[in-house]
Order: sequence, then structure tokens, then C-alpha cells
Amino acid sequence: MQDNTCRMHDNTSRPAVRASLHADHRELDSLLQRLMFAFKTNAGDEIDRLWGEFESRLLAHMEAEEKYLVPCLRRSHPGEIERLLEEHGLLRKKLLEFGTQLELHLTRLEIMRSLASALHAHASHEDRLYEWADSELAGKERSSLFSAIAHRTLSLVHR
Repeated sequence: MQDNTCRMHDNTSRPAVRASLHADHRELDSLLQRLMFAFKTNAGDEIDRLWGEFESRLLAHMEAEEKYLVPCLRRSHPGEIERLLEEHGLLRKKLLEFGTQLELHLTRLEIMRSLASALHAHASHEDRLYEWADSELAGKERSSLFSAIAHRTLSLVHR
């Protein structure tokens, strides 16, 4: 039985997975920086709004990677995919901890910095996966990934 999930393609004329997901990382980082500033200035309502947007966007980003990148790259790069999934689990745990502490008004700036540090390390690791995805992700999966990211962004903008 042939696996059609992931095929080698000449993707030079198609939008780059790496560029698209890097842009998403930059948007997430911008949101996190704005959240940290709101936290430093004790802007309560802004903290809640930014946290909700950041958490939703990060979870959707990870879900899109897991749905479209993981199946494609698991066979050719199993160790890297396991690491990606472990990091996603750790990030979800940090999101839950931070969200809980935020609701209980126990959040400290050090916790936010720890989350930011974990996210930056994770983004650095993902860079190689994105390069592989640019060469290995088939047209349908590539389009679905871009659609998932765009849909997620649009749904958050229209909240």
C-alpha cells in the first residue's frame, strides 16, 4: 500500500511552509511581547484579552502542525517528530499552568519569561522541520496547512 500523505515535489513555485509558519511565529511572539508589557503595566482587561488571543493562536498553530506536518514527516524524520510532539506537550502544560495562575492572580513575570524562552527554543527547533516540509509536503496538505492557519487568524480577528 502506497503512502500518499507525503511526496517529494518541486515546490519552488508554491508558497513556502517555512515562510508562512515563521510569519505565524513572529505574530505569536508579538502577542507575547504585548502581553508581557500589559502585565508589567498591570493592564488587567488587556492582559485577559491578549492572553485569550495568544493561547488560542498558539494552540491552533500547534494543532495545524500536528495535523498536517506530523503525518508527512513522521516516516522520514521520526526522532525530530517525537521531539516536536514532546515540546508541544510541554508548551501545552505551560499554557495551562500560566492560564490557571493568571485566573488566580498568582502570575509572575518570571513565569511569562519562562514561557517565552520555551517558545523561542521550540521555534528554533522547528526551523529544520519547516525546511523539510517545504520539500516533502504535498500540494493538498500544504494548502490545508495554509488554510488552517489563515482560518484560525480570521476567526480570531472577527471575535
